[in-house]
Amino acid sequence: MISLSADGNTALVGKATQSVNNQGYYVIDRGTAFIFARQGSAWAQQAQLDPGPASLPFALGHAVALSADGNTAVIGAPGTMFTRSHETASGPRRNGAVYVFSRPGNGGNWNLLQTLIPTDSAPADRFGDSVAVSGNGSYVLVGAAGASGFRGAAYMFVRPAAGSPSLGSWPQWRMTAAEGAPDDDFGYTVALTPDGAAALVGAIGVANARGAVYVFGRTGLGWTLQQRLVGPDAAGMFGGALSVTADGKTALIGTYFFAR
Repeated sequence: MISLSADGNTALVGKATQSVNNQGYYVIDRGTAFIFARQGSAWAQQAQLDPGPASLPFALGHAVALSADGNTAVIGAPGTMFTRSHETASGPRRNGAVYVFSRPGNGGNWNLLQTLIPTDSAPADRFGDSVAVSGNGSYVLVGAAGASGFRGAAYMFVRPAAGSPSLGSWPQWRMTAAEGAPDDDFGYTVALTPDGAAALVGAIGVANARGAVYVFGRTGLGWTLQQRLVGPDAAGMFGGALSVTADGKTALIGTYFFAR
């Protein structure tokens, strides 16, 4: 996964990999993420972003988002496991986490700013499947497609203002589809306008994998559902990719299948 700053001079690159163990099973590796900076006509690695061994991240870099100003990097790790009690006979069940890194506006060193974990975190949520960030890094939108039996959910986190006494705690809002059903995969993709006022959430499993996209708008201190978008009858897994313009008036939505 790759994300660029608005001026095109900073890139965030995720590297979530998997390998095969000696029993022939796929194993999700730890993963990592890198910052690259453009210097003239060439690109050079500026930093490797890693939350450290204590957090036990898996699939780090599966989803990444870089703020428009290039100073906030959001990295999803949907395979993160927080407690050994989540080990099962079939292997570890992963909750997921998202790591937010920041640097000073003058281009200083990158540091871990916050680890985002929803208050209702549960095994197999796949929290961090998708991520988006507002232009100045104040809002972070995270998809958890595995939540509640793959009904899915999305979470909006708000970064406290500098100097706030609650700087270590980011308020969160949970978004779901009222008519949600198992295997909807709500949160498979997310997109956010630069001002954080409009949030789009893809649910590729809706209606037997026809798919849908849900549009939420900021109202006061929260976000409410404004519209449900569906594709043409020939489309399958509508919402498999999302992008929205800065003014929130136009969305580009991808579909994995289209019958001709």
